[in-house]
Amino acid sequence: MSVPDHFQTRSESVRRGTRRRLVSAARSGLSFTGKVTPNLVDDVCKQTGLHPSAFRTFFPSEEALLDAVYEALVEECAAQLQIGVDQFIPVGNEAADLVEAAFVLARARPLDRGGLIIRAHRRLNGLRNPGRADSVVQAEKRFLVELVGILVELMIKTGRRFVWQELLAARVIVDTYERSFEAWMLAGHDEHHFHESDYIRRTLPVLFAELTDSVLT
Repeated sequence: MSVPDHFQTRSESVRRGTRRRLVSAARSGLSFTGKVTPNLVDDVCKQTGLHPSAFRTFFPSEEALLDAVYEALVEECAAQLQIGVDQFIPVGNEAADLVEAAFVLARARPLDRGGLIIRAHRRLNGLRNPGRADSVVQAEKRFLVELVGILVELMIKTGRRFVWQELLAARVIVDTYERSFEAWMLAGHDEHHFHESDYIRRTLPVLFAELTDSVLT
């Protein structure tokens, strides 16, 4: 006897909801260690009320869980970056607008300490385990692809457009932002105040200018 469509739809919806809760709980745990451990899995199961054996039906391997958490992190970063772009109101002066664009981007906090730890550990894991390197490379590409359109939109609002290939320009921005954010925290600064850093106030606006040209020229 076949299962009615509405029961199948409800079952799929419940499963998607459970998966989202598992990923959210794992994201919180991985923000401290970056590693999938038995203790982390136990904590995730306790938080979501799921039996550990059922957990494996969602994520049969460490890589499956890391992939899911990474996808959620990409969506989170993109959403936060989009908030920054949406909040940006240009004044019509390109130099001032580039500075303000950098400031608003940082205030939106597209990447936090936990996200940085997850990304750094994922790359380190790929370096240590060559068999996993390809999945790390593909994840990094998806990260850039998700963000590039938003960065293009940000530059358009300043009255400029990328003169570099857009994906390459996005990589330069994302890589320098991430390394500078990391250096800011390693120096003992509050992650919430990264917008006060020299990188945001001085370097990123110059980088924006070098990677773009005025749409009026």
